[in-house]
Order: sequence, then C-alpha cells, then structure tokens
Amino acid sequence: MALLIRGFLCEAPSDSEANVALLNVGVETSKGSSVIKECYQMLSEQAWPKFSGFAEGFELFQGEKNVIVCDGMVGNAAESF
Repeated sequence: MALLIRGFLCEAPSDSEANVALLNVGVETSKGSSVIKECYQMLSEQAWPKFSGFAEGFELFQGEKNVIVCDGMVGNAAESF
C-alpha cells in the first residue's frame, strides 16, 4: 500500500514531495509489534523520496508527513476522527 500511495504522490500534480511514515506507539525503533518492526525495516530499505520512520497518532493531522501507513484495524480507528 505504501508503494502505491508513493507512486500516486510522485505522479500527482503537486508541489509537495511524498513524506512517508509508519504509524506506531512511539518513534523509537524498539517500540511496536513484530509486524510494525518488520514493516519499518522493509520501508527503510526502499528508495523513498523521503521516509521519516515512525509517526505517532498526534502527527496524523499536522501535515508534515503526508503518507502515514498503518494496518487495517488502526486505519479504521484513525479514519473515525
């Protein structure tokens, strides 16, 4: 999903560059489930325009990170805001 969104942002007419982050309970690499840690490793190895690492919930609406990736359950809860 992150690769799909990255591709869209790279092709969409916009002045902003994709700034990708992975939603987690903290920004430290020691926090999160094994799935989150594995995703972090995979995303950090990609040739992203910009991968910012982890994002916390309060960053969802700040706008600095314009692609925040999460699992389906967390995404369903976040979209209710």
